[in-house]
Amino acid sequence: MAITEKQAADRKKGIGSSDVACIFGMNPYRTALDLWLEKTGRVDSFTGNEATMWGDFMEPGILKYVEHALGEKVYAPKQTFVKGILRSNVDGMVGKFAKGQPIVEAKSSLVDAGWGEPGTDQIPDMVMLQVQHQLICAESDDAIVCRLSHRKFDIYCVGIDIDLCHAIQTRCEKWWIEHIVADVAPEASGMTDSTKEYFASMKRENDTVAEIDPEMAKRHIEITAIIKDLKDEQSTIKSLLMQQVGEASRGQGGGYMMNVTVVKGKQTVDSKLLKMRHPDVYEQVLKTNNPHTRAIPKKMKEAE
Repeated sequence: MAITEKQAADRKKGIGSSDVACIFGMNPYRTALDLWLEKTGRVDSFTGNEATMWGDFMEPGILKYVEHALGEKVYAPKQTFVKGILRSNVDGMVGKFAKGQPIVEAKSSLVDAGWGEPGTDQIPDMVMLQVQHQLICAESDDAIVCRLSHRKFDIYCVGIDIDLCHAIQTRCEKWWIEHIVADVAPEASGMTDSTKEYFASMKRENDTVAEIDPEMAKRHIEITAIIKDLKDEQSTIKSLLMQQVGEASRGQGGGYMMNVTVVKGKQTVDSKLLKMRHPDVYEQVLKTNNPHTRAIPKKMKEAE
């Protein structure tokens, strides 16, 4: 849902519904480190992308459908629900906007993974964490999750899960104390844009050495070698398959097939020539990418 600037600022004061999956390591797009960087102001907070923009556009229509399906008025949010360090901005509430009322969560998604039969509570784990967090904050027992997908609406009915809610509260409170209050970064679990920006912006002291885990460095080197070998093998196999296809447009055998198409060459600008002949134009179109770090583990040479 679209939120105000004040709501965006307030989110730094606690853990929102969309933050929970990061803490549980179940968000494929943001990690717990990303969340920590945002909450501590080290990077700008996520303001949305094209997917979330379309979700905001579709939300009013989804809520209207819920009204039609239930035969009851769905009310838009008027405030942020707060429960300790948890805070939530729900998409809507049935009957009236007040604590204890059934909440409505609007989803627009073409991804079918995790969604079960409509009418059940079979929703993706990431959405379930979000909804249970909202139920905690709104002190509600029931949620209506309406998903718009493939030009149709599906409604799911989710009841409060006391055990999961307890786990959410306990883990979020612990995470907040250990990482936000103590200002200690959680371990990284993947390199996202936020983490790349964070590591690139660090001020580094020259001629200083920090201790690293030798097993991790060794494993990184091993994985790099495996990837290279696999790419070499892939290239060799593709070359052999191309030879087998020969002048045909397609090859097939044993239930497998391979189409051969010609991809037109991509047009590019000769930047060296442009810089030499038109340096003023070159300066105008010159684009600088965001800084990034280069870090490649290597085996140290043994001292003689």
